[in-house]
Amino acid sequence: MTKESSNWMKDPTTIQLILFTLFSSFGIVLLILVVTDLFTENPFKKQNLLLFFLALASAIATIKLHINYWKK
Repeated sequence: MTKESSNWMKDPTTIQLILFTLFSSFGIVLLILVVTDLFTENPFKKQNLLLFFLALASAIATIKLHINYWKK
């Protein structure tokens, strides 16, 4: 009589996939724009390394979600 709950990261629905992808992409773009002031300076500086690790982690999570969605 155990109730199994669905994990949205392991078993995403189409709506969850679309929303997570949009929010993740929008978040990465806003983060880069805010931290680096993209229009006036080069974002590829050593001081922005943590920013790119954060963006990479978000991109990896999004890719993993897409892989889990297409497996089911």
